[in-house]
Amino acid sequence: MSTPAIDFNYERFSFDLEDEELARWLHAGPKRGEPAPDFNLPDIDGRMVRLSDLRGRPVVIEFGAYTCPIFSDRVPAMEKLASEHPEVTFLVIYTREAHPGEVTGPHRSQADKNAAARRMAKEENLSRRVLVDDFDGSVLRAYGGAWNPMYVVGHDGTLVVRRAWNNPKDVEAALTAMRVRETPGIADSIDIVREPGRAPIGLRLLQRGGRQALLDFFNSAPQPMQHRLLTSPSAEVRLALGAE
Repeated sequence: MSTPAIDFNYERFSFDLEDEELARWLHAGPKRGEPAPDFNLPDIDGRMVRLSDLRGRPVVIEFGAYTCPIFSDRVPAMEKLASEHPEVTFLVIYTREAHPGEVTGPHRSQADKNAAARRMAKEENLSRRVLVDDFDGSVLRAYGGAWNPMYVVGHDGTLVVRRAWNNPKDVEAALTAMRVRETPGIADSIDIVREPGRAPIGLRLLQRGGRQALLDFFNSAPQPMQHRLLTSPSAEVRLALGAE
């Protein structure tokens, strides 16, 4: 289903956004074997990081935000990988709010975005360095868009892995191959692989975005996802949806 191009810092999430956004990532973003688009971004303490300055060692780039439950699901696995691979630079780039609502709305200014990035880093207890994209998401746009994309950059600065949704198992496989100077044979993917053991489905949306974020997600979700939300193990989620 084709939809109009979305505002970068959109007010409301809808599943209707996904087809066009993921198609753009797949076809317009940089491809494996191409140079990773360079960037020079501040971290949450204001120190600048230029990607090209890191050439000579692998770099794992993951885009995420406070209201993105997919990013949150992957935190334990990604933090473990970062601790196991000191030869690799791990970067998180803070982007737009995936599920804005009354608790955390869309960014209204760069300062607002910076504050959200610091809040995420603190609450998730991230050891990985968190950089903050500009207000209009120039770096995310240069990498093709999407919500939680992940890239592995090789020693020479070219892309060797890209996924529209991060999968820590692909990151692990790629880094293992690169340790012995093999090229990872990991295909591009727009599939979501849910990491277990985090908050019940819908709870992150409610806690970090707010009830409006949860309702926006629920109202536009496919029927199987709606059923999962209505039967969520979280009483808070079921109550917010009027299921009990």
